[in-house]
Amino acid sequence: MERVVNATLATARPLSATDFWDTQGADFSGLEKCRKTPLFREACSQYGLLRHNMRMLEPFRCFLHSDVSLFSGMLGAVTTLVLLSVGKFLARPRLVLSFDGSSDAYMATSTHREGDEPSVTRKYLRVSLRAAGLFGTILGGSSGAAKCLIYITAIRPVVNGIAGNDQLYDARPVSWPPNKTFDPRHIPRGITMFANVVTMREGHLDWNFQVPNQYGLNSVRSHAGTSRFRIAAIAENAKPVSIAIDASIKADKSGFQTRLVKR
Repeated sequence: MERVVNATLATARPLSATDFWDTQGADFSGLEKCRKTPLFREACSQYGLLRHNMRMLEPFRCFLHSDVSLFSGMLGAVTTLVLLSVGKFLARPRLVLSFDGSSDAYMATSTHREGDEPSVTRKYLRVSLRAAGLFGTILGGSSGAAKCLIYITAIRPVVNGIAGNDQLYDARPVSWPPNKTFDPRHIPRGITMFANVVTMREGHLDWNFQVPNQYGLNSVRSHAGTSRFRIAAIAENAKPVSIAIDASIKADKSGFQTRLVKR
């Protein structure tokens, strides 16, 4: 029996797929005919072309995976920086420095005691500073103006409408009212604060500039004509602004005659 089995295995061959299906009675003649048709050959050609194209697109896929991802990250970082810059720009206040010679707010009067004299009347020439938003509106500027100071930067005698040489030579801070206070101030958005530039005692020809001291001002303190004052305002987080004011003491020494100089 063992010799019969071994002889059978020696002469046996592996079954093919056709042998298997033949045992089931299948007919592959139709499939062989289909493989020889032009449609089948065209399908095979298109499939080969598709695989070729996929291989050609492989470098592009790698580019998308690496370089485009890097570009997207860089674009995101740049966008974030731009948005932060825009936010800071909008939050930054705009200083509005003003003067109106027809308003009592800018041409104030005070009667008070000075030394041994119980009643002295003084006239005050003042300017105002306001922290505004974008274009002077309430849009933006939410941070307010930090560490604000107002300076008088020039005092120039005016003759025949022409300003002469500066008699101040340096910039000096002017005082916040009511007394001489020169510390920087924070001005919230929409708030207006005043500063005293110069005073005069009613009935006297005397310019008393509201600066820390009067040194070097002797030549202008008794000036009888018109002087042009250059006033500037600064803040830690805002662009400086300035205005010019022509001022003189009235002939009857009752107050100031003023005019805001157009730029």
